[in-house]
Amino acid sequence: MAVSSLPSRRTRARDGREYRKYSGTHSQAYDVHEPQRRRARVDDFQIPLGTFRFRAEGSAGGHNGLKSIEGALQSQQYARLRIGVGPLPEGTGDWADYVLAPFDPEQRDEVEGLMPQMIETVEQWLNS
Repeated sequence: MAVSSLPSRRTRARDGREYRKYSGTHSQAYDVHEPQRRRARVDDFQIPLGTFRFRAEGSAGGHNGLKSIEGALQSQQYARLRIGVGPLPEGTGDWADYVLAPFDPEQRDEVEGLMPQMIETVEQWLNS
């Protein structure tokens, strides 16, 4: 888990490789009494690489990790930052192998280029 500071906010981020699609069992320990503070960060092959989607609440939209979180929390009341890693390359047999594989250098650059915009989006939500 990484702990970082946004201006005037201390935040925690867990490494997704540690939990895979069973994120929910590990989410229960965080901010249980403050659901408005819950945040999930996930990769999503249904969203194009180089884009992201932030929602303050909503459904899992078919994402296994988000389904796990919702099941454990018994709630959709948490924010989610979905970072695009798609589309799946043609001929990909197992999507799990694709999303768990390391980025190639070009993919990493594209996602890192999104960081300022993602940080700004989450900061705006935190301050609202």
